[in-house]
Amino acid sequence: MIFLGCDPGASGAIACVDGKGIPLGFVRLDLPPAEVWAWLREYDDARGAVLEKVGATPQMGVSSAFTFGQGYGGVRAFLVASSVPFEEVTPARWQAAMGVAKRASSRLGAAAQKGRTRARAQELFGASAISGVRYTNVNSDAYLLAEYARRLHAARGAQPL
Repeated sequence: MIFLGCDPGASGAIACVDGKGIPLGFVRLDLPPAEVWAWLREYDDARGAVLEKVGATPQMGVSSAFTFGQGYGGVRAFLVASSVPFEEVTPARWQAAMGVAKRASSRLGAAAQKGRTRARAQELFGASAISGVRYTNVNSDAYLLAEYARRLHAARGAQPL
């Protein structure tokens, strides 16, 4: 069984874990779309995927918001085209489930939050990671999303997402 985690955005990634939660690989979303699609086709038998449900923010400029929307829509389209069942999940929901939720009193910036997800990915996957994988700001969210998909699938009695 394969599960995918999709962290959309220009600096995001799609990662996969197997049915035991062992990381199998990832692809950066800043690569050409044909390369992302070719990587994803290797995992079109995935049991399910979780796509982080995010949107543009008021702080983004018009061009940035448009680019972000293109990336999000591209990942969503890839999942639909590959027939992988997926669920969109808010950051607050998956981060709470994976133990990296922001504290209400915390004023952590984006960099500090990425550091927390990177540390959690290393904690969960460090010993079982595929050779040479380093958990970075690019792939750690995607790996945690993939693990969240695996756990969600198990909690639902192996029903599709």
